[in-house]
Amino acid sequence: MTDQSHIKKLLEEILESNRDPVVVCAGRPDLLPELHRRLQEVRRTERQVERLFPEWNRRPMNRNNFPTAFARVGEVDRFGATAEGS
Repeated sequence: MTDQSHIKKLLEEILESNRDPVVVCAGRPDLLPELHRRLQEVRRTERQVERLFPEWNRRPMNRNNFPTAFARVGEVDRFGATAEGS
């Protein structure tokens, strides 16, 4: 597993479980700085979405309820299919 995919997996685990990044990253402490940086980006994006859509404040945000309009290009298109056609 590449560092990038490992970071993505760890970030998803943090967002879904609300566990501490230091605990989640214990096996790969070298990834912690990048994990913290990406987590800050996610939290910043969450705050922006909450300002745009105040009703979202009542739900925890995770990859299952994040608006598809904010999905990363190349991973999921607006219809929920992967860019590779799956």
